[in-house]
Amino acid sequence: MLTPEELDRVRGALYLSGLRHEDLEDAAQEVQLRLLERAPDGLRSRVAWACTVAVNLARDWHRRAGGPAAGGGGGPAAYGAGAPSGP
Repeated sequence: MLTPEELDRVRGALYLSGLRHEDLEDAAQEVQLRLLERAPDGLRSRVAWACTVAVNLARDWHRRAGGPAAGGGGGPAAYGAGAPSGP
């Protein structure tokens, strides 16, 4: 299992990859499950491996949802972000 600090880093990677709320938590649990089931022996950095898995999971989620990573035209507004505010 990931330490709380490692899990925070994974959540950060998922957040930066566009996942929010329940999707983010579901993906974080999936990363932990994959760590238990599939992590290679002799892993030098569990958190680096877990963050890589997290980014790949987020990419797959967007692809299935038809989001920006899939070229589905869903820009930031499709994920609850408004237009950037400027001066």
